[in-house]
Amino acid sequence: MISVLRLTARELIHRRMGLVVCGLTLVLPALLILSNQVQRDASGIFHGGHGLTLELQVQTVFEATLRMCSQIWSLIAAIAAALLFTSFLERGWAELLLTKAQRRWTFLCTRFAAATAIYTVSVIVMLLILAAYYGRAGWELIPHGMWRSVLLITVSFAALTSTAVLLAFSRSGMALPIFGVFLQLILSSIFAQHEMLKRAIDSDLGRKAIDLAYWVIPKHSELERMANSAIRETPIINTPQLWCTVAYTLATLLVSIAWFQRKSF
Repeated sequence: MISVLRLTARELIHRRMGLVVCGLTLVLPALLILSNQVQRDASGIFHGGHGLTLELQVQTVFEATLRMCSQIWSLIAAIAAALLFTSFLERGWAELLLTKAQRRWTFLCTRFAAATAIYTVSVIVMLLILAAYYGRAGWELIPHGMWRSVLLITVSFAALTSTAVLLAFSRSGMALPIFGVFLQLILSSIFAQHEMLKRAIDSDLGRKAIDLAYWVIPKHSELERMANSAIRETPIINTPQLWCTVAYTLATLLVSIAWFQRKSF
């Protein structure tokens, strides 16, 4: 399993999409720093820019980074991860990789774990770059709860990747996994306003259908809000939404494993 994990990480990094992810991991925080530099006066005291206090500017930058990681960054990384589950389905690769000594479920789970780990490491690297820059003005300014935020957006990314895994086995090519990831993010943002949707529907059956869809679809929008609140002094963690997303990820992975075990190559 360790060898598969190592080879999977190496494969992802050496792919063009993986190289894009690695490059953006360094470029994006650098751009955020350039556009939100802190000012240092002659006495050596740091001040915030854009008319903001230093504390507010640092918090705003970290919140913007977490928002970016939970939206566009998760999307890019999920598309890169989907390559791991479509490349070996090509003719010749499946027979070579899926030998009788290699259990299929370990192969799938290891690739999923490698993709999730690389995404988590990329987010941590971004936050550490920001912390190294703004820490010059005082380490007490760095949000202490940002590791809770990393955990929350990692759960959100895992749900996206599990959908990409499931759709990758339905047919060859990247179109369906990419479409599924986009659709899941869109539906999550729509059903985050499920209470407003229920008020617009008169039918009791329609309201129950909306409630059912809300609890089935992963809560990416809610996890993003939780991640932003987690870096503040009073975090708001809605555990039902969190565990609902975890349950979706596990259920989707189990279906993918069952499908993968029965799939012939």
